[in-house]
Amino acid sequence: MLFCKRCGTYSARKAKQCSNCRSDLEKTGHETTPRAGSLRSPIQRIARGVFSGVVTITLVMTVLWSLLPYRPQDPVPWSSVLGTLLVWMYVASFLTGVIFLVFMERWKTLGAGVLAVFVFVVILPRFFLRACGCSVQESSAVSNLRTINTAQVTYLSGYKSYGSIEDLIKAGLLDHQYRNDLSGYRYSIQISGENYTATAKPVSREAGQYGYYSNADAVIRYVSENDAMCDPCFPAGQSGEPVQ
Repeated sequence: MLFCKRCGTYSARKAKQCSNCRSDLEKTGHETTPRAGSLRSPIQRIARGVFSGVVTITLVMTVLWSLLPYRPQDPVPWSSVLGTLLVWMYVASFLTGVIFLVFMERWKTLGAGVLAVFVFVVILPRFFLRACGCSVQESSAVSNLRTINTAQVTYLSGYKSYGSIEDLIKAGLLDHQYRNDLSGYRYSIQISGENYTATAKPVSREAGQYGYYSNADAVIRYVSENDAMCDPCFPAGQSGEPVQ
């Protein structure tokens, strides 16, 4: 009989396709006896079932997380809790996928998958961050300033004025983490009449290289003055210039 390494099913010796998954047995099958393969077939089916279950649960949780509104003012911020669980589910999906491919002896697929994960998780982020001339913390600081700008627009429409970080947090427009240092940067807001200045400065020389700020025009710029934690706080010749 022919044993299919893809799904663990036995087919007739002269069969060209697996009777279960329709795979080409010339590529995925090898001749054996039911007794020789009987020890591995149940393990393969269990591995496939566990992998399918974990992936299905992860996909369902991803859809729920994308539909769940973000409300940091709630007693239990379910969006944040679900987001944390999702990270672990993605890790579990990857690990169960590796185990499944090992049991199925799909070495080429396993190698390609591990290489793809390495490229997308390690190489590409470093390439893009190096291209923009910023670190992970600096990229996060620019993104967080944009979040503050968006929160200010919403706050202005409801309260007819701009708000401090504490005001934005109480209004449910910012996460409470903005009260403290976040991703190596300290955030502050100075309000002056119909304008405001939101600033992000590194808490240490290791946390980030540059400081950033933004006004009501929502343009992210490099700070125009040096600081004890970053000297210089801006690229040469770009003091107060927009971040490209």
